[in-house]
Amino acid sequence: MTHGPALVTGATGFLGSALTAHLLETEEDDVFCLVRPKDGQPPVQRLVESLTGYALWQPEWAGRVHVITGDLAEPALGLSDSDRRRLVDEVARVFHCGAVVNAGLPYARTRGPNVSGTAEVLRLASTGRPKQVAHVSTSSVLWSTANAGQTVDETTPMSGPDGIPAGYMRSKWDAEQLTAEARGRGLDVRTFRLGPLGGHTRTGASNTAGMRWLMLRVCAELGLAPVLGARDWWLSWAPVDFVSAAIVALTAAPPAEPDIYHLVERNEVPWPQVFSWMRRKGYKLAMADVRRWQERVLAAVGDSGTSIGFFAASIDADDHGRPVLPAKVLSTLTDDRLAEMGMRCPELTAELFGFYLDVGVRQGILPPPS
Repeated sequence: MTHGPALVTGATGFLGSALTAHLLETEEDDVFCLVRPKDGQPPVQRLVESLTGYALWQPEWAGRVHVITGDLAEPALGLSDSDRRRLVDEVARVFHCGAVVNAGLPYARTRGPNVSGTAEVLRLASTGRPKQVAHVSTSSVLWSTANAGQTVDETTPMSGPDGIPAGYMRSKWDAEQLTAEARGRGLDVRTFRLGPLGGHTRTGASNTAGMRWLMLRVCAELGLAPVLGARDWWLSWAPVDFVSAAIVALTAAPPAEPDIYHLVERNEVPWPQVFSWMRRKGYKLAMADVRRWQERVLAAVGDSGTSIGFFAASIDADDHGRPVLPAKVLSTLTDDRLAEMGMRCPELTAELFGFYLDVGVRQGILPPPS
């Protein structure tokens, strides 16, 4: 199968690695990967080590992967003139997965790569022959004050930014304004709003830097879990390999109106059930009210600016003990379109969750059960 060479930004990240591997596994086209040099490590080495770390790398791909040195935070993506000309001339599709995702960082630290970087990607895509753009966003762009407690879907107009948490989420809201403008000017831009990503169903590798995984890790290390209402707080993890496949398939499909897709797992597992699954795997978890659990977590991480500290501090409740929840994001239209293609998101079950935990323990990322 061929759709033309693709450019992947954020190819060393969790989603970017899975998407790069999916393209190489299922298509014949070459794949260009924009990779930022880091800690003196050559970009090619960074990419191979990332894919290897997620148990995805195949040596036979070496001749089809072209690593391009660049940086989303730099003007013109930090590309050399020759690399830019090559991308302009050869690339037919851009999968823009790259972003700074740390929710604990202020807006000033995320604006460059997440907003300016998106503008540069759109500029590149509109240079020369027009290129398809798959822009990876987040469902939290709909968490505005106007949508608080409401049910929203792919057709819900984006409201103003009031109530959108500063930092990562606000930068992604701003980036979507740019993609909407580009779409209005005729560029084929498809927006994919993601919920939390679960592990790879084949390898079991997970995004261990994700806030929910960090929450599981902290609970396991402390032997303490928060009391969260079964009807109000839940875990929904869409497996990263399914999300990658869905993004590629929906990008290749005929355009739809609106070209906005929600990739979120519909099977919402209440956190009390999640903690029960952990106990079945041998973890000893005491329960504590949210305030006590927050205190223990923040004392353990030592810095509320970390992802888990930010997440712990953000769990709030009113005087009646019911959490203050953002909008509930539905994916009905996206699910229906994927069903027409024979694709359905795997549910998070006790078996799949246990597989993720087992792999995490084997990798030394999660403490073993008591």
